[in-house]
Amino acid sequence: MLGFDENQIIGIVIVIAVLLFIREIICWYWKINHGIALLTEIRDLLKTGSYPPKEIENEENIKAEPSESSDSKPKMPCDRCESLVSVKNLKTYNGKQLCPSCLRKVKK
Repeated sequence: MLGFDENQIIGIVIVIAVLLFIREIICWYWKINHGIALLTEIRDLLKTGSYPPKEIENEENIKAEPSESSDSKPKMPCDRCESLVSVKNLKTYNGKQLCPSCLRKVKK
C-alpha cells in the first residue's frame, strides 16, 4: 500500500488526532470559536434584514430633539450614509444620537 506499513499509518492518524485536539484547545483559549459564532450571527442578521433592531425602526420610540435656529449648531457628517446632518435634526434613542436618514449612531 504505497510503501507505508501498518505502524506508520497508525502513527500518522495519531499525530493528526493530537494536532486537531491541540487546535481545539487553542481556539477555545483565544475565544476564536466564540468570535466566529458572533460573526455568523451578525451575518445572518444582515442577510435577513432584521438589523437595525425593530425597536429602533419604530418611529414612536425615536423622538426628535427640540428644534433651534437653523444656524445655531454646526452640521456633522454621518459615518454610515456620509450625509451632513444638522445637530438639531438628530434623533435620540436611549440617549444615543442617531442620523435621521440611516438611524445609525452619529459621533460628536
